[in-house]
Amino acid sequence: VHTYRYGCREEEAVTRRLGRALVLGNSYYRGTFDTYNDPAKFGLFYHAALIMRRGDVREADQWVKVRLKNHTAYKPTSTASALPALMSGLIYEHKVSMLLDDMPDQGTKCIDAGDAGEDKAVLVSDTGELVRDLNQSIGTIDTPMTKAAYGFIGGKDIRLDGMAIKAETDFGTIAFSSLTPDPIDRSKNLLLTAVGRAQNTDFRAEPREDSGFKVVDSGKPPILVEAIEAEIRFKTDRRNLRVISIDDEGFITGTVKAWTDGDDFVIAIGQEFAQIYYLIQAQ
Repeated sequence: VHTYRYGCREEEAVTRRLGRALVLGNSYYRGTFDTYNDPAKFGLFYHAALIMRRGDVREADQWVKVRLKNHTAYKPTSTASALPALMSGLIYEHKVSMLLDDMPDQGTKCIDAGDAGEDKAVLVSDTGELVRDLNQSIGTIDTPMTKAAYGFIGGKDIRLDGMAIKAETDFGTIAFSSLTPDPIDRSKNLLLTAVGRAQNTDFRAEPREDSGFKVVDSGKPPILVEAIEAEIRFKTDRRNLRVISIDDEGFITGTVKAWTDGDDFVIAIGQEFAQIYYLIQAQ
């Protein structure tokens, strides 16, 4: 697990709690969770590495440049500070960059900043592999090598190509990747990760008047991770798969309930031997 933190001054690392003075997104909770101990981050590093380094998710087909007109003027017609809102939808669909005055237009498409803020309820990448449904507060990744569903997935019938996910737990991420060169439907070794809410033992927080919360007690180890209850069904050519749960030290904790239903292999997680990680392997 990577143990980097937001800052590089040694005296802070020695004399202060990690991230205590840092504000990210108007939140002070980084003194409690940092990358090295936040299951929602490190729990998904394996899938993120496969997505980015193995190329499980393709780069966008289109490269959109957003033109900032007269950005050096005393009163510019469009400003960089407005870009996050303007591009909130574009970044899920295409590669996006800014185009300033006198810069060459090298993208596949160029639009003015004022035209970049189209309001859409469902965002789909131009490759079709990434979908974010803002109305349902869920997102999906759907490729031959990696599939995932995240957000408020509980009670929803999520269908991907060759896979169906039905979660009982209301919030979380369920990610599924082949650990071999073969796609999921032919792989003999797969990783299933299910992670959602997590907090320290005895952690306490109070709501703030300006929204958000104030940490009253950051708690202590161990970190308590909510078990994700779900049924995952996927197409596979293999009939000799078994599912084992893996603990935080990499040891097997038990065999998880799974069965074959026609061409589907079905896994029920979150009840017996619940963990973040599960391996599906051919025997």
